[in-house]
Amino acid sequence: MKRQFRCAAFATGSVDLSRDTMALVMVVARAPAYLESVAVGMVTVDGMDATDRMIELLRRVPQNSQVRLLLTNATTMAGFNVIDTERLHRETGAGFVSIVREEPDADAVREALIARFDGWEDRWTLLSRHEWLRMGDIHVTWEGMDGREVADALRLTTVHGSVPEPLRIARLVATAIEDGVSHGRVV
Repeated sequence: MKRQFRCAAFATGSVDLSRDTMALVMVVARAPAYLESVAVGMVTVDGMDATDRMIELLRRVPQNSQVRLLLTNATTMAGFNVIDTERLHRETGAGFVSIVREEPDADAVREALIARFDGWEDRWTLLSRHEWLRMGDIHVTWEGMDGREVADALRLTTVHGSVPEPLRIARLVATAIEDGVSHGRVV
């Protein structure tokens, strides 16, 4: 991956289950952190539209065909709105990387899905295909890239700490939209 590749980072603010929708923020940046575009859409809390909304946001920005990497801070948005990472990669041509601080507890996630959703199986199918690997202080899963490309992309987009700068910015904007001020850890 070249040093100044374009990436798009997606984030929502803190989940409020009393709401029907939340802001979904996308930040397009040239590595490591040169901000080029910000787009905002809405995503359904606990819905199944995250993948569609992410694709729509990406198509709205002029740099969409040049984006090589998609970043998220989980494989869900707005609660359990699961991202179909395979479809996202297929339709955008960009690699997908999701990072979290703690490896997800698959059994606890499955139990939560069963307790909350009648059609939990579809969500579980999408979530259970991810293998999380530790890279430094974070756990990572990806689609459409190999481990070396992922490590290089994270190194090239991370300015301080272990969170890629475009993802940190997207999360700050998303929490500011939802709560009026940015706060909290990104991952």
